[in-house]
Order: sequence, then structure tokens, then C-alpha cells
Amino acid sequence: SPTTSSGSKVLSEHNVTLTAPEAKTGYTWKGWYTDAAGTTGKIADTNRAITVTMDAVKTLYACYTINNHAITHSPASNGSYTIKVGDASAVSTNTTSDFGKTITLAATPETGYHFGSWTAYKTETPGTIVTVTNNQFTMPDYAVTVGATFLINNYTIAFNANDANYVGTATGTTASIAATYGVSYTLTSNGFSRAGYTFAGWNSKPDGSGTRYDNEQTGVSNLTAE
Repeated sequence: SPTTSSGSKVLSEHNVTLTAPEAKTGYTWKGWYTDAAGTTGKIADTNRAITVTMDAVKTLYACYTINNHAITHSPASNGSYTIKVGDASAVSTNTTSDFGKTITLAATPETGYHFGSWTAYKTETPGTIVTVTNNQFTMPDYAVTVGATFLINNYTIAFNANDANYVGTATGTTASIAATYGVSYTLTSNGFSRAGYTFAGWNSKPDGSGTRYDNEQTGVSNLTAE
């Protein structure tokens, strides 16, 4: 794990007292080192005040290790999502992250559904909410559980008199249908009339080149704009 140093003390006495290190959010105390990176020259690793014997003039660095916490990937219904930690590759499984990293979430709904919202909270205390903004959050100093909600698509089946393709203006109305993906409907009976014409059915395109539907056709579902 990465190490950071915070402050230093130049010491030359034989016996010196090191004060208790400063607590740093998101980091765990590693020790006093003569190396700023905290890789060599460890003098002490206690997080309490301590007296040490010095044999020469030395600069001591307070070194810390950044905290790493779990991110739990909750199962999702009607879609999937990935978790991207910093610049790492996105994954669709549990992962981990260092404190302070940017976490990016990406959702992919199944056909007939759309992305609804993210949930993110402290794993040990679900009431502690982690705010997700523009599909991202900053990793806090604790484990996080994330999840995605996908919602079923709703749409409107509207009926148009199609005046632009015929002579004259139709009279009457035909009620629209508020529809939901996956549910079958019976089309509304035609309520339009046009002088000189006989109703021949509905079509998904004004010029009649699309999908044709009979008047009051049953079993109609999952329509899309053409």
C-alpha cells in the first residue's frame, strides 16, 4: 500500500522523546522512519510517545499507510452495472479501493428497462448514505456497498388521424393507451372518420410502409417508435 510522510524531526541527542503521531483520516500509522517513503530505516512503529536512542544526527519522518476498504457489488435485477476504481479497469464484482479514490459507476439496463438510481452506503451501517453524483463518489474511510435500481419502461400508444397523407380532415378522436413494457394490449377502436374513405387499419408509419395493425387488434406489446 502507498505510504505518505508527514513532517519530520532532526534529532542528534542520544536519548530523545518522540511525541505521539498525528491521526490522519484515511491513513493508518506506520512508524517513524529515516526514509521519507517509509521503506527503510524504521526507528519505531508505536503510535504512542516513545523515547529512542539516537547514534547520529538523523531526520525522522512520520509515515502512514493509506487505508484500503472493500466495495460490495450488490446483485441487480433487470440490468447490470460496473464499478471503476480510479484509473483501473471497470469490474462487475466485489472490489477494493484506497481512501480518496474516485469511484465511477456505469449501468446497463436490460431491454424494456431503464436505469433508475444508485444506492451506496456504509456496509457496517446501512443508514450512513454515500452520495453518488454524476455516477461517481469519493471512497470514504470505510467499506461501502453499492447497488443499482432499474425501472420498467412505460410508453404511450397514440393514434394519429394521418391528415397529411389524405384529402380532407378527419373528424373524431381515438383514445391513447398508457402502456408498460411486457404487457399486451388491445388497440383502441378507431374513432376517426374521413369523408370518401373507409378505414383500413393502423400502421406504424404515415405512408403505410411500417408494421400494420388491425382495428382493435389484440396481443399488441412492446411497441417502439419507427
